[in-house]
Amino acid sequence: METGKIISWLEVKAENLGRPGCRGAKARSLVSEGDGAKNFIARMIEILPSGVIPPHEHEHEHCAFVLEGKCIVVSGGKEKTAGEGSAVFIPANVMHSWHNRTNTVTTLLLVDVG
Repeated sequence: METGKIISWLEVKAENLGRPGCRGAKARSLVSEGDGAKNFIARMIEILPSGVIPPHEHEHEHCAFVLEGKCIVVSGGKEKTAGEGSAVFIPANVMHSWHNRTNTVTTLLLVDVG
């Protein structure tokens, strides 16, 4: 295990998000258990124009920071727009989805806690 890690997200291969029904979304794993992280993981998520991460829920909470673009977040049945510079908190066990209805890529830094 390393004592720390510094990496450019651009050096990490973007892989299709494997969630069923997911369209036009890729993830880059930045920090994970393999790096020694015991309480969180961090990923860069890119949602392409017209892309969607379909409704899902999980036992951990997470926070996303919108670095570029904007997207629609549906959480707990409520639809909200998250634009560049926004922080989005999703509580544990809450159904949520992400939609990019724009013509540009939306880039999120996603931190899953738990």
